[in-house]
Amino acid sequence: MNLRQLGEILKAHRERIPPGALGFPLKAGPDRRRVSGLRRDEVARLAGISRDYYSSLEQGRGARPSAATLAGLSRALRLEWAQRAELFDLAGHPLPGGGGLQHVQPGVLFLMDRMSAWPALVLDEAGEVLVQNELATALLGDLVSGRGARGGIVERFFTDPAFRGRFAQAGHEAVAQFLAVMVRRSQSSWPADGSAAGAVARLVAASPEFARLWSAGRLEQAGLTSVEFAHPSLGPITLSCSCMLTPRMRQWLVWFTAAPGSVAADQLALLEVMGIQSMPPSQPGC
Repeated sequence: MNLRQLGEILKAHRERIPPGALGFPLKAGPDRRRVSGLRRDEVARLAGISRDYYSSLEQGRGARPSAATLAGLSRALRLEWAQRAELFDLAGHPLPGGGGLQHVQPGVLFLMDRMSAWPALVLDEAGEVLVQNELATALLGDLVSGRGARGGIVERFFTDPAFRGRFAQAGHEAVAQFLAVMVRRSQSSWPADGSAAGAVARLVAASPEFARLWSAGRLEQAGLTSVEFAHPSLGPITLSCSCMLTPRMRQWLVWFTAAPGSVAADQLALLEVMGIQSMPPSQPGC
């Protein structure tokens, strides 16, 4: 472990990112930036840690960062795979999962930055939520902090009534079919990897509904072009759904949009103002 060198690397990466690329304002006058890149508090906010703790890391002191903290910093600083590997090595941690599946490509993260007006999230092949933006958190709850057993969006939908209740009941069958197809595609595309197979085994045992869908074989008409959500404060919100698969990283980018001037667009704007305070935390097994 080399905290001093880790701090130098963090500082160098922070200073290379143009703040405008991540939507941070470039102020003039007395409040203008004294650094060309991101500020420490901006990196801390993106990584989900306190400013004081991030500052101590840059200064080469303080407690050794956890693997989860390093993953958050890697996403915040838009690190490529080799840069991320260096960060984990300096902190004395092995890379999570023994591979790159938990690493979200910087290009995908930059794309998410441009989606701040829409709920967006990145899922791995087993349905685990790797990162979500603020509007997705306000719509669906925090699906990142609770990762682990029943932490994936697929397992939550089929086994957690509280999470399932965030989708309008009339659309449950369509969402269930879409999620089952996503898992089947992952399993067939990477048969040597056990993560999707393990998720299937758990779901078949825990959910008769998933077992029925899975035993039906290939599901037709499983495209999901729109989703009706049931928000506890705003009521029903119908949004268009779009997905993009990144085959090399084996991850899905999913985002939800509304037509300009529509009722749904007004609801999203209000949800953005309300923020995550309007949505209680989503804990597995609630």
